[in-house]
Amino acid sequence: MGATPPKVPGGNRNFAAILPQAPVYRVAGVTINTARASVERGAAPVVLRNKTYRVLLFLLERHDRLVSKEELIAGVWEGVAVSD
Repeated sequence: MGATPPKVPGGNRNFAAILPQAPVYRVAGVTINTARASVERGAAPVVLRNKTYRVLLFLLERHDRLVSKEELIAGVWEGVAVSD
């Protein structure tokens, strides 16, 4: 006897509808899709280094306030010594 799958409200088996959605940011013609970790300008992919992407995402997630240099370094470089 196997386990019975959980019931979805309304009998809808579209689990994507109930899972949290990863944000997609659109800024000045550039689309940042966090689920795919991709950046596109129009239909053209923009290739970013990993750290550059992480800086972009860190700032986008805090778009409503000023981010200090110390907060950025702590959030992206995670304890690695960084100099100006």
